[in-house]
Amino acid sequence: AYYYSDGIMKAENLVEFLIGAALKDNQDDRRRMKHYFETEVSIKKGLQWSTVFACRDLL
Repeated sequence: AYYYSDGIMKAENLVEFLIGAALKDNQDDRRRMKHYFETEVSIKKGLQWSTVFACRDLL
């Protein structure tokens, strides 16, 4: 994100990086990550977490 987004890390970047890291090893990790977003990220408080959760469709 530093090199491609003018040095600003966005929630979309974080989710895309997580997807890339997870899918590189095991396709089942996408299912696990979706489950984590629905059960854990969805209940976290704060603007950052709600912004990350809003990007769940990228999964």
